[in-house]
Amino acid sequence: MKNPVWEKAIKSSPVPQRARHELGLLAATNAVSSLENASEEQARIVCALLSGSQALSGWLVSNPELISVLTPEHLQFARREQGLRREVNEWMTPLLKAQDYSGGLKQLRLFKQRETLRIAARDLARLGGVVEITREISDLADVCLSTVFQICNQQLIERLGQPYHQDMDGRWLPTRFCVFGMGKLGGQELNYSSDVDVIFVYSDEGQVFKAPPAKPKAVSGSFSNHQFFIRLAETFIAEVGRMTAEGTLYRIDLRLRPEGDAGPLVRSLGSYENYYAQWGQTWERMMLIKTRCVAGDQALAAEFLEMIQPFRYPRSLGGGVIREIAAMKDRIETEVVKAGELDRNVKLGRGGIREIEFVAQTLQLINGGRIPFLQGAQTLPTLDKLVSYDLLPSAEAKVLKEAYYFLRDVEHRLQMENNLQTHTIPVSRAAQECLAGLMGYSSLKEFESARKNTPKTSAGFMVNYLNLRARSRRRFCLANSIGRS
Repeated sequence: MKNPVWEKAIKSSPVPQRARHELGLLAATNAVSSLENASEEQARIVCALLSGSQALSGWLVSNPELISVLTPEHLQFARREQGLRREVNEWMTPLLKAQDYSGGLKQLRLFKQRETLRIAARDLARLGGVVEITREISDLADVCLSTVFQICNQQLIERLGQPYHQDMDGRWLPTRFCVFGMGKLGGQELNYSSDVDVIFVYSDEGQVFKAPPAKPKAVSGSFSNHQFFIRLAETFIAEVGRMTAEGTLYRIDLRLRPEGDAGPLVRSLGSYENYYAQWGQTWERMMLIKTRCVAGDQALAAEFLEMIQPFRYPRSLGGGVIREIAAMKDRIETEVVKAGELDRNVKLGRGGIREIEFVAQTLQLINGGRIPFLQGAQTLPTLDKLVSYDLLPSAEAKVLKEAYYFLRDVEHRLQMENNLQTHTIPVSRAAQECLAGLMGYSSLKEFESARKNTPKTSAGFMVNYLNLRARSRRRFCLANSIGRS
């Protein structure tokens, strides 16, 4: 290409050799005219993307028309959920009216791939920080998941009928359903190749009818509500995870539901209430802290959240809870992380992302029932709130936040490379040098120094803060006893 901006952009990119190779492939497509007219800033952005992700580079070469997305004007600001949802609704609404469900799902998958490319370009070109990028990825997931739910729900109602239940007066009412996001999805903290953790809730037991039942003692429907919502959940899971020529949307993880893989796929609101009251465990209290409705009926979602509130934020806890939390962290290190990866796993290793999340969620669990201000699904705002209530020293919270920013940045670059769910820094020196460049370091030695310092600052915090909270709890009980005397 004759445009001189490209040679400069290649040389200043994190991985020049890869950028040059991928740019050559892109220039052989019909994107060449756009490349010839590119500005210096667009060239920098494109070379950052080509350096940072083989998977997305391949997608761009296969879909060269998407070069139009990678302009400074398109990438200057983050997109919000409302704008994404408006765009999808513009072309999804007529497709739903025409009952073109396969066409709608195809368009949605292409939309997801395009938006992921856009977000990654902003990320790799340093046009957005960790918090902004994770929120964009999460907003995109919300829009995709709620749209798939809309398609699946409409399809199933057309084929089988509408679920109904009776109220206390015997009147038949439509039965509501919603999908809750958990974990990073619930906390709006997704990464590029996250599984999405979900559970399914419906409001009441009842029957499915083709036409609204008019009489209190209507004949039995063709299906029970439970059977209908199992089919709905199964259809939703299949479409979200389906691999097609346009790619896939997300991998669904259902293991956080009550009883895990052994439990029913869907439950009624009453069934969840009974389960958590009788058999709920400490890990489930912590898991429910990051619970948020991502699709379905918002009124039912509000009822569910109100129902679990005393369970996830109890006003008092037994003394064994802290020991259970420490045991959970030990199990992660000994059972989940592969041998030899403990110091290279940025999520589950010592001082990793999960450990920082544990600090925040543990203090929320212990204090959130008495201090509602501490309640919330996101890690970084929680750390700030804990400082406000003198439950976390500000200097230590600052260190934890810096470690979190660094580790999430590393995690994003690991996953963008080949669109794989990995959290482990590679053993290959060449791959490590590539990662160091993508992180903005001039050498592998500089990156290794930053990485090794980060876990040391946060690795001991789990134990230190649990001890701190135990002391704080004793002070609180003493103050209460003095106030009553």
